[in-house]
Amino acid sequence: MNKVTKINLEPIVDSLYHICKPGIGNLFRSSVVKASLLKEIEEITDPNAIYSFIPLMFVKNRMVSKLANEKVHALLNHVPPHLLNKIDEKIRNSIFSKHYHQLSKYWYNLNPSIVDSYKGHSTEFLIILKILCCHPNGYIRYKAIKTLAENSIQDAIPFLIIRANDWVDEIRILCFTTLNRIVSKEIIDHFIESLPLLKQLEIKRRQELRFDRLQLIRKIESLLATECSDALFKKINSQEILVARYAFAILANADSKIEQLLTATLNHRDIVIKVNAFNLANNQYNADRFLIYLNKVKDDKLMPIRKMALYAFIERYPNQAKGILEQALLDRSRSIRHLSRYYLKQLGISEFSNYYRDAINRQDKPIKLAILGLSESGNQQDFRFIQPLISKNISQLNAAIINAAFTMQPEGWKSVITQLLSNPEPASLKSFVNCLLENQESYTFEEILELVYKEIVLCTFATS
Repeated sequence: MNKVTKINLEPIVDSLYHICKPGIGNLFRSSVVKASLLKEIEEITDPNAIYSFIPLMFVKNRMVSKLANEKVHALLNHVPPHLLNKIDEKIRNSIFSKHYHQLSKYWYNLNPSIVDSYKGHSTEFLIILKILCCHPNGYIRYKAIKTLAENSIQDAIPFLIIRANDWVDEIRILCFTTLNRIVSKEIIDHFIESLPLLKQLEIKRRQELRFDRLQLIRKIESLLATECSDALFKKINSQEILVARYAFAILANADSKIEQLLTATLNHRDIVIKVNAFNLANNQYNADRFLIYLNKVKDDKLMPIRKMALYAFIERYPNQAKGILEQALLDRSRSIRHLSRYYLKQLGISEFSNYYRDAINRQDKPIKLAILGLSESGNQQDFRFIQPLISKNISQLNAAIINAAFTMQPEGWKSVITQLLSNPEPASLKSFVNCLLENQESYTFEEILELVYKEIVLCTFATS
């Protein structure tokens, strides 16, 4: 069996197997599970432990099989839907070590008729059927998924989706036929938690027989968008980013939800969703509404969105572009600052040093960004407007000044950097290293060693 992190399962499984081990000696063994063992079992939370308990679910000892069933149930409940496919694959392909050789027979030697013993709605039976849906024997899988669907369609849906990609034709046909039959307004909400499995099924490539995989998935998505939109909007903020993206994609195809969707994703953390939302707004909104949207995202925290907004202003709203480009001269992204200067030059504006110098003098704009902008567009003489800021000894300003010194290289620029690194903050050190990587010829190896040596000496005196 696969080893489980921080848990040695062998003694625990051995103890349970010892209770139910066949043989005449078993007549004289205690059939009571010790409290200490029960506590150890209760403390197991790693889903990988599922594989060790599965054979114990089918031993003849009722106490042990029930205990194993409860543990598998608890662990299975903690498996995120997007990992259920991997759990299924691992159960089917589990290779038991010699240590579990005798115990593994309770799993591998099962007969398809075993499924007939578990017809009912009890939790215990449903868990067994779920596990049997992942058995390596195709006959057992077929009967298990069919019985599970008859007993509890809600519990069967994730396994119907997984088994719809089974390599056995009869099982795939059964699952697709069942899914096509049950997909309706009354039951569609049960598919919400299976979004990751639907997405995985969509990209599978097994040969299809007598059914259209994509047609079924589109049918489910359409019903989800119309009947379960509130749940989908919640999924957009899911920690499972692939689920969030899939929920967005489903809602994006529902025309009636576009406005709500674009509002809900304005401050989303995922760049893929933000880019898709931007493109959706570009395609769906008229000129006036798209301009309103652009003004909401032009200062977005994600650089690619700010850049897309800038391009949109340039291409679609040239009359407003000049003001937006001037604002972008102080963007925190170097590439956007370069972009804004490039397009302002197309409009006849070629001098930017004055803009940045004024921003530094007025200090009504982010000074750090004005320093970086001046270093990118100014000359060596312009560094004199930056130099007085060294006395402020502000970490973020120091980092920007180091960058400017590297870029502009005024007279004595290395002395400036040495001064700023005499008592360096992390931001200053990071700026120095980044600049050094971009301008490797600026410092000799000996100069770098001297800087490091001085820093070590200073630190030694400071701590002595």
